[in-house]
Amino acid sequence: MGPNYYHMAYDRFMSLFATTTAHDVHDLSDEELKGMKHKFSGLLDGKSEPLMYPIICESLNEALNLAAQRRKDDVKYRFMDVADWPESSADDLKIDIAMYPNPDSPRAKETYNNVDTSQKAHLEDSPRLPHVGRNAWAWMTVGIEVKYTTVKSAFLFENSSLEEETPILRNSKEGKESQTQLSKYATEMMIRQHRTFVFIVYIASDQARLTRWDRVGCIVSTPINLAKESWKLLNFVYRLGLMSNDELGYDTTAVLATEEELKELIAFRPMNDYAAKRAKEIIDNRVYHPIHKVICSNELTGDTPHFIGKHSSASYSPTGRATIGYVTFNMRGKNGPRLSFRKDYWRPVLPNLRTELGIYELLKAKGVRRIATVIGGGDIANQRTVTQKYLGRRKLAERAHCHIFIEELARPLADYTSSGVMIAAVYHALEAHHDAWVKADILHRDISANNIMLIVNQDAHDDVSVSVRGMLIDWDLSKHRDDLKNEATQAGRSGTWAFMSAISLQYPLKPNELADDLESFIHVVTYLSLQWHHHDQTSLERGKSYSLDTLAEANTMNHDLAEHIHEQYEKSKLGPDGLYIGGVHKLKDNKLGNPPIKLEPRYASSYHIDLVNNLYQLLKAHYATIDFEALALRYSSSQITELATVNEGGPKAQGKGIIPAPIPDIDLELVTSNTTSKAPFVVPKQLQMQPPPTNELAQRTLDTHDAIIRVFYDALVDFKSRSSLPFDTTQDQFHGLSEIAPMTPKGASGAKRKSQSSANTGSKPKKAKSSAADDTKNVQAVSGDLYVVVEGKEDRH
Repeated sequence: MGPNYYHMAYDRFMSLFATTTAHDVHDLSDEELKGMKHKFSGLLDGKSEPLMYPIICESLNEALNLAAQRRKDDVKYRFMDVADWPESSADDLKIDIAMYPNPDSPRAKETYNNVDTSQKAHLEDSPRLPHVGRNAWAWMTVGIEVKYTTVKSAFLFENSSLEEETPILRNSKEGKESQTQLSKYATEMMIRQHRTFVFIVYIASDQARLTRWDRVGCIVSTPINLAKESWKLLNFVYRLGLMSNDELGYDTTAVLATEEELKELIAFRPMNDYAAKRAKEIIDNRVYHPIHKVICSNELTGDTPHFIGKHSSASYSPTGRATIGYVTFNMRGKNGPRLSFRKDYWRPVLPNLRTELGIYELLKAKGVRRIATVIGGGDIANQRTVTQKYLGRRKLAERAHCHIFIEELARPLADYTSSGVMIAAVYHALEAHHDAWVKADILHRDISANNIMLIVNQDAHDDVSVSVRGMLIDWDLSKHRDDLKNEATQAGRSGTWAFMSAISLQYPLKPNELADDLESFIHVVTYLSLQWHHHDQTSLERGKSYSLDTLAEANTMNHDLAEHIHEQYEKSKLGPDGLYIGGVHKLKDNKLGNPPIKLEPRYASSYHIDLVNNLYQLLKAHYATIDFEALALRYSSSQITELATVNEGGPKAQGKGIIPAPIPDIDLELVTSNTTSKAPFVVPKQLQMQPPPTNELAQRTLDTHDAIIRVFYDALVDFKSRSSLPFDTTQDQFHGLSEIAPMTPKGASGAKRKSQSSANTGSKPKKAKSSAADDTKNVQAVSGDLYVVVEGKEDRH
C-alpha cells in the first residue's frame, strides 16, 4: 500500500505546520518582499529543468537570509543545487535541491559542501555554479523536487478544488514514476535521519505544492502559482528558517555524539570478530551516517546512553511501522563496554493493543526462553503522527514513536555456514515459540527467517564455531490466545508472505492460529535451503567463488529456480473481494507431503535431507485432517483456480564439499509437552487416514508443538553425533533473482506487512528480504486508486 494523501488548503497547512514558538511569527513584510531581487523571475526562461535550480536557490535563500537576521542563535540555512552530485558513487539517489544548516561549517565542508573542482568543471560560467552541493541524506533539512513541466509531475496542478473526490495525483505512467520517486526521497530522509516528519517542496513548471510526510501518510497543500503568488512559498521558507529542530521534525532525543564521546567509541576494541566488524562499520561510516547518543530508560537501572550510527536494517517504506534496527555502543553496560541493539519503530495506537515492550515483560515473567533480553525502552514522549487526523473515512490509527533496547548482539540467521547451525537456531526459536504459547498464551504471528537470530558471544573471538544460540525476535504483531478467539472484522492474517501458511494465503479472512505459525517454521527451513544449499536446481559451479556482480549474472540465468521461487513463495493475485490470495503451490505440496526442494545428496547432509522430508510428512498428516469445505464456507475469498506443478528440472549442483571442523556446542533439550520417547520420529499411521467426520473435533498434527519439535530434535541429535562440522552451504542463489521474477503483485507494496491498524484489507503482508531486495531500494508507485481525502469532508464519515 502506498502512502495516503490528504489535500489541504495552503493557509491551513501554514497555520498547522509552519509555525514556531521560538520567535514571534510574522510573514515577510510588503517592504521585505519588494526588496527581494529574484522571486522566481525568469524561472522557465532557460527552457530546461537544470537552469531552474539557481533561480529557485537564489529566491529561497533570500528568504532564509532574512530569517537568519531574526534568529537568536548562529544557525543559518541555505538551499543548494544537489541534482548532479550523489552522496557516493554507490548511491545514485538524488533529489534536486536541498536545504542544509550552516553550509560554511567544517561538517558541511566534509559532507554536503564538498564538491571538488573537477566534479563541477562542466558548470564553468553556469549560473548553477555558486549553488552546487552534494546529496547528503543524513544532513538535509528540507528537500525540493523540480520538474520543468507539469506533464511528468507527481501531482495535478490544474485544479485546486477541495471538493471531495477531486484527484490530486497524476494517474499516468510518468505521474506514477514521479510519485514513486517522491516516496523514495521521503523514505530516505526518514531512514537516514532521526525524524518524526519531513517537509518536501514539489515544484513543476511555475507551480508548487508543499508536502509534509509522517509514518501515516502525506499532507499536500493546494497549488502555489509562483508567477502570481510567489510570496506563499517565500513565506513558507522564511518560517522554516525560524523554526526549531523539533518544529522541523527532528527527534531531539537523538543528539550528535561529542568529539570526546567519539574518541571513546573509536578506541573500543570488541573481542568478538563479528562485533569488531560491526563496530568498525559504524565508525567508518560516521561522516554520512553520523553517530548519535540516545537514552535507554529503565525504571530499575535508570538512564543509560547508547550510541548509534549506520542502521543495520530498515523497512524501506514511507509509512507503517517503519522499523529501523541499530547496533549500539553500550559503553556503560552491566558487563562492561559491548555492543547491543536498538529497535526503532512506529507502533499503532489502538485500544487494548498490547505493546511489544509489554509482551516482552510478560514473556520474561513467565519464564520464556530463547528471547531477547530487553534492557529498556518504550514510547518516546510527544512523538505521534498527525496525518491520520485528516484522512477521514480511511480511519487509520495514530502511530507512536517507540524504541526497544536489547542486550544481546545477534547476527542474521542467513549468516550460518552449516545446515546444522541453521537447524539448531530454528529449533531454539521453536523453543521460544513453545514457551510463549504454553506458558504465556502468546502467539508470535510473524515467523520468518528475518525474525530468527544467532546470538553473538562477545567474549569469544569466533563464537559460531564454539556454540550456537538462536532466539526469536520481533513480537510486535503477537497476540494473546484470548484475542485470537475474536472474530475477524477484516483480513485477520499477519506475517511475511513467503513464510505464511498455505491456509493463511488461501483464506485471508482466517485469523492466525498455532498451526499457521508452526507451518511457517517449516517454510523458513525450505526457503533457506533453496537459497543457501545445493539442490536439483542449483546452477552455481562447485568450488567457484563469485563476486556479487557475477553471482547476480549467474543466478539470473537460472530461470527454473527463479520461476520456482516466485511460484512457491511470492505469487499472488487480487481476489474478487479485494483481498490478495496465494499459496497454490504450497497447498499442493502440503497435501501431498512433497517438499519444494530436492537437496543434492552428494553435498547435503543426511540429517538435513531427512529433516525436510519428515517436516513435509507432518504437513501431509496435518492437511489430511483439515475440513476445506468448512473453511471455504467461513473464510474463502475465492476458490483455487490452478494447481501448478513444481519444476524439478535444472542442472545438477556442484557444491563446496565437506570441510572438517569441530561441532559447536548446542543446548539441546526436548521440550515437547507430551512426547518423551527418544526413538526417532515417525508420522503415526492414524494421522495418515482420511479426515474424521466434520462433527468430531480432532487434534491435528500441528495443533501442538510436540511433533514438529521432535522432528527437529532428532535431526539435531544426528547432527551432534558427527565428528566434524559440515560446511554444506553455497553462495546466495537468490541474489539478483528479483530482476527476472516479480516478487510482489502489481500495485501492492511488498515492504509492508498486515497490521492491526490497517483498514485496507487488500494490502499484502510484507515480503521476505533477499539479497536483491536489500540492494535495491524499491518503493512501489503511488497509484491513482489510493483514497485521497480532501479538507472539510472528514467529519461526514
